[in-house]
Amino acid sequence: MAKADWIIERELALRREPWTLNGPGRLVKVVNSGESRTEIEGYVTTGIHLLGRTAVGIRKALGLNTDHLGVGLRVYKLARFPHLDEYEYDLSAKFPGGLSYYPQSEEEAKYLEGDSRIPQWKIIKGAAIPVLPDFQELTLSDRLMYSWLLT
Repeated sequence: MAKADWIIERELALRREPWTLNGPGRLVKVVNSGESRTEIEGYVTTGIHLLGRTAVGIRKALGLNTDHLGVGLRVYKLARFPHLDEYEYDLSAKFPGGLSYYPQSEEEAKYLEGDSRIPQWKIIKGAAIPVLPDFQELTLSDRLMYSWLLT
């Protein structure tokens, strides 16, 4: 039996995400090195799942676009939590685009399976979330540092 809409809405409103405003529970957005952002949309995760990983390791763990394998990464911290109507929980980075992922184009096929232990949330298109200006730029061998998540 399907749940009533009001029950689903109540469950969503009461859901507690494992996010913090600083530290390892901070929401982060990973983009290619050199991409300048003041706000983001698309997939985000918490910093704890990326700590100590190199740019190559992060790219593999998140299943990022294979066109940019030789490019470093830039990691942004979200300036605020997304509101309930600005995001969807997308389980893990294992399947790009959600659970039943079947690439419909060559562009979509460039995204690989990521790590099933990394939770991800999708910022809904049009709901741009501001990011802080102090991003971390990672070359291929640089590691994401814990101290950066604390500021």
